[in-house]
Amino acid sequence: MAIACALLILDLDGTCYFQTPVRLRMALRLAAHYGPRPRRWRELALVRDFRRARETDDSATDQDLTATLARRHRLPIGVAATTLERWLLREPLAAVAAHRDTLLADTIRDAARAGLRIAVLSDYPTEAKIAALGTCVDAQFCTAEAPITARKPSPKGVETVLAHFRVTPDQAVMVGDRESKDGAAARAAGVRAVILPKGRRGRRAAIAGLRQMVGLPPR
Repeated sequence: MAIACALLILDLDGTCYFQTPVRLRMALRLAAHYGPRPRRWRELALVRDFRRARETDDSATDQDLTATLARRHRLPIGVAATTLERWLLREPLAAVAAHRDTLLADTIRDAARAGLRIAVLSDYPTEAKIAALGTCVDAQFCTAEAPITARKPSPKGVETVLAHFRVTPDQAVMVGDRESKDGAAARAAGVRAVILPKGRRGRRAAIAGLRQMVGLPPR
């Protein structure tokens, strides 16, 4: 059944693109870069530990995590920050673009043409990845940055997006790939959530359901 939807709130990583092939490609790039450079393996360990900590600790800021892990791996804070920015933000962009979900991209475009507002809400910085994907959105929000500074599953990010667009929870739909993060954040804010499968299998049916929910014709 279609609802009177005015706003789509999109998670980014794993939702707007397929994350598994991107991570595989990045693992190969990291191995190729650091394999011949054993004296810099501490940087590789830093990237690994930052990703793990980011997934398990919802309260620590990126600055605190970077400082803590720089000390653990005996790296200057500047080297740690530059390493993380390179391998987590800049290097993945080509792979992100190559593995975007074209079905979801078509739905986003159709929703915008139908008058829905489009927002991205991610636990990581959004601008470079949105540009790489070529997706047009009305607003972008990173939960790790002001004014939110509370990563999912906190509802603060969803509530901030609703307030920005002056939209009530019943007029919005959250689209993500993790029930424990995206789904939980949406439910806590009173917003419907559509959780997409992480792989290509099953996505067509899930996106068809999303289109029906927000009143878009089938493709």
